[in-house]
Amino acid sequence: MAAKVRLVGLAIVLGGVFALGAVDLDAEVLARNRQYLERWRADPEHYQRLLHDLKAFYALPRERQEQMRQLDRQLNDGDVATRNRLWPVLHRYATWLEDLPAEQQQRIHNAAMPADRLVIIRELRLREWLGRLPDSQRKQVLALPAEKQLARVAQLRAKERRQRQLWQKQGRVRDDSGPRPVRLADFPPEVRQFLNKNIYPRLKPDEKQALKLAEESGTWPKLVKTVRDLADVYPVLPPLPSGPIVRWEELPASAMSMLRRMGPKRHKVLDKVPARWPDYALAVTDLLAQQKHTPPPLGASRPAEFPPEIQAFLRDRLAPEQKQRLEKFEGRWPAYPKELLRIARERRMVIPLMSLPGPPQLWQAAAIFPDVPDRILSRFALHDMPNRRERRPLPARPAGESVLRLKGSDEPGLFFSSRPLPARPAGESVLRLNKTTQEGKCRASRRVNPGGTDGGDEPRRSLSFLPVLI
Repeated sequence: MAAKVRLVGLAIVLGGVFALGAVDLDAEVLARNRQYLERWRADPEHYQRLLHDLKAFYALPRERQEQMRQLDRQLNDGDVATRNRLWPVLHRYATWLEDLPAEQQQRIHNAAMPADRLVIIRELRLREWLGRLPDSQRKQVLALPAEKQLARVAQLRAKERRQRQLWQKQGRVRDDSGPRPVRLADFPPEVRQFLNKNIYPRLKPDEKQALKLAEESGTWPKLVKTVRDLADVYPVLPPLPSGPIVRWEELPASAMSMLRRMGPKRHKVLDKVPARWPDYALAVTDLLAQQKHTPPPLGASRPAEFPPEIQAFLRDRLAPEQKQRLEKFEGRWPAYPKELLRIARERRMVIPLMSLPGPPQLWQAAAIFPDVPDRILSRFALHDMPNRRERRPLPARPAGESVLRLKGSDEPGLFFSSRPLPARPAGESVLRLNKTTQEGKCRASRRVNPGGTDGGDEPRRSLSFLPVLI
């Protein structure tokens, strides 16, 4: 029998034998409820809240008590999935109701029928949602005729829902048992070989320092994300079958002719480029493109020019529409291999010799909640952040902490890296970005636990919200 906490059984366990009407509880139910009681007594705060709820229950008229028993039976006699979904909804509703102004609470309580209450609740929730919109969107909605406002609101809420689902989908880690390297030596051998051959030799001094700091931090997935970001900056571009072009004399005759017509300017650019693939070939291509020339392909840009492993990937792994998409880039370098990498990233495929090797879950963490550029955060704070904000004291923050944490009422926390911030004394509550100095501040917001629990294995169920639902 599935374990159920029955309101009637709770009343008998907490208060003894009461005149609750025709209630037939067997010994198994009573024994189970006594076990719950012993566990709840270990938490005095929870136990006192249950006693308070029980007292409030018996203060209700007998008709209201019977309505609450009926609601309890409907909640607990249903399937487990429905019950687990409805209890957190009730807790969120109770918390929302308690935060309303007194006159709005009274308006909900005075509604004659449940359907009338739902109309009032939807009206208040819509008003709150509009208040959270950016100023520009809110003004746009309110400026519409009444008959078009609801349609526009539906569009905006659908977009908001899709974005939330996308973030939640991005945030799911499918296999949490995979490797979690925090040092370069922790990566699989094939990953280390790939980094040493294709990425590390091309890094600038500041990028090498960033990689070193990510490793010294000893935190996961910081190093994984840094490696993946660097691999995006320096994609692997296979050379032509004749070999990589790293010097002037290795260039095709057509490219030499175009460069000679540029005069001494070419030396100012190409003399600074290291004799390394593909940096030299990329510099020549960019220089010719700047002069409105069509550079010849200096690397592999057709299927037959790639190594056999990549040819097999192009032939066997790509769908017909993807092959057609690639055909538009044939003969254009480095556009062709970059488009191939883009297709593989979109479809979560690994291209031999070009993509980062290793198990897919190794790199999945790097794609979760990517860093948001400072300009995006600043624009949001200065122009799009809603005006209504709730402030309360924040705990002390050590100097150097560089995480801005944003939480919504029913979605997981989002983490964005930001500049290190100075230490803040406990109790200080500041939340805005100054328009003129761009000085970073911090924001606090109240969050309701959507799961209806507070760390234990049993939901803490408050019955104070039940009368307004009946």
